[in-house]
Amino acid sequence: MKRNTFMLTISALTAALTFTLFGGVASAQTPPPPTGTETPRPVRIVGRVDTVSTNSIALTTRQGQVTANVGPNTWILVQQTGGRCVEGTLQDIQTNMPANVAGMTTAQRGVINARVITQGRCGMPDEKAKRPQQGKAADHLAMGTIKAISGNTITVTTDRGPEVTVNTTADTVVLNSGFKSVSTLKVGDKIEVLGNPVKPADKSTTSQRTLNAWGVRVVIPGNGIVTGQVKSVSGNTVTLTTPRSRDGMTVTLDSSTAYKRLAMADAKATLTNATQADVKVGSNMIVEGVSSSDGKTLTAKAVILLPDGKARAGNPAKPTRPAKP
Repeated sequence: MKRNTFMLTISALTAALTFTLFGGVASAQTPPPPTGTETPRPVRIVGRVDTVSTNSIALTTRQGQVTANVGPNTWILVQQTGGRCVEGTLQDIQTNMPANVAGMTTAQRGVINARVITQGRCGMPDEKAKRPQQGKAADHLAMGTIKAISGNTITVTTDRGPEVTVNTTADTVVLNSGFKSVSTLKVGDKIEVLGNPVKPADKSTTSQRTLNAWGVRVVIPGNGIVTGQVKSVSGNTVTLTTPRSRDGMTVTLDSSTAYKRLAMADAKATLTNATQADVKVGSNMIVEGVSSSDGKTLTAKAVILLPDGKARAGNPAKPTRPAKP
């Protein structure tokens, strides 16, 4: 086991986790096993480890059995004696213990390709307070289709069936090929929502989930979104390091690119205006725009600069592929 220790950061992996801060599957609830889609999608699962084999682990989740394939690029975090969180190997994963797995679905139902596996206190709920502020911004996500809009309240039918109530304000940022206002959202839009959960007044009843949204992304064909760390800046060209592209993906900035800076205080997100000059080597940021079919390049329409944090280089939230036309 490698002995180098570091402040645990899954950042937007639990974001987005998966998708990025606006597109990952980072939820207070365990998502169901993958359904076997033609196009891989990010997913995060929580379950008990049943078996550990040469290149995979099998878990029992609330929704059934899941197999997580482990490859050479899978990042494994385990709790060392004394409570420290360290980078480990597949052999360090313990059976009959809970684990978090973030990865991509495959064509086979109940099988995912793991990108991050955490066990022990690494990535468990009691570690949330130790995450950088950008990680906290990604803790609660919903995705689905707008069913109804009533004033500042949006009802979303999620991809898994249950409805989510989304409260918006004039400060809620909307990504739709650039920054837009909440008033541009309409019934039928497929969206991804990031926000803080609203605790039910009566905990004895099971009511639908409610989020106070600070961000909404509209999923449109040809557009993608990615979170990463700036590796280099050359004029209008930025090289962004992501887990899927550790050597760097190319992001092009132009006169139509808009910029905002995200700040987190007391679990509340605030966005202020920023400029291209704020994009510097080492910056962590979300980029939304027009993506190439192979996902290697992206022409930025909107950039959100994230708060500074001790994010492990090359391990920000994962990018999403552009939606199919």
